[in-house]
Amino acid sequence: FQLWSNWQKSQPVSLRGNVQFQPLKLARQNSGILAIKKMATRFDWQQSELPVDSGDNWRLDIKQLNVEIEHAEKSQNQIAISGAFHLATKYNNEEWLPNIGVSLEQLDLKDASLIAEFFGAQDFEQLKTLKQAQLQGKLESFKLFTDRSANKTALAGNFIRLSFAPQSGIPGIENLSGNVKGTENAGVIQLTTDHAKFNSDLFREAITISKLNGKLAWQQSPESWLVSGEDLAMDSPDIQTKSKFQLAVPKKDSSALMEIQSSFAKNQKGS
Repeated sequence: FQLWSNWQKSQPVSLRGNVQFQPLKLARQNSGILAIKKMATRFDWQQSELPVDSGDNWRLDIKQLNVEIEHAEKSQNQIAISGAFHLATKYNNEEWLPNIGVSLEQLDLKDASLIAEFFGAQDFEQLKTLKQAQLQGKLESFKLFTDRSANKTALAGNFIRLSFAPQSGIPGIENLSGNVKGTENAGVIQLTTDHAKFNSDLFREAITISKLNGKLAWQQSPESWLVSGEDLAMDSPDIQTKSKFQLAVPKKDSSALMEIQSSFAKNQKGS
């Protein structure tokens, strides 16, 4: 690895570096061993232009991060993370306000979960939920930006064969694909899925879906959330359906309203 630093008043104000490991094995109590086949990154950390002794505001740019996890089965070895990251912080009335930017060429969700489980606190409730979800699939060409100080969030990208297990009344799914683009106020999910399955405690067997296409949208107003679906076409071995719907969920204590229209046809291929 290579590191360059700049100091003022006996304190570091910036640090740049190139880091490469090949291979690397990390061990942690109660977390086992994390075997990293390859890791390479370039980063740039610096304090903001405030008095050096303030220590409150800084930014970290990981200009390129590539991580490959080593699996017991060599055929499973692949790039776990490839992308760039930005994190800046500032304090406002003793509140930590992060500014986060992520630009992913590729993220393997199963490997990312393994990394999070290894480094995360074992009693962290969200980490337990992540482990139970058994996430699989990939994110590609995926971007995420959030600014706490301005209450702004935006994301866009592709999800490929997304899978997660059912839990807490939420159905599980296998092989969901599509793309998403939106902000904290509005957005669209375009589904382009084939050979998927829905799993739920309500059904004795998983529901097989040959094809699922269509558009889901969300929009926020001061009074409510509006979720809609258009041109939702689903093929299963037995039936074909086409649907559209609108769901209005008030933010105050009021009943949600839903309107749905569907048509059904017997799947000739399944007969």
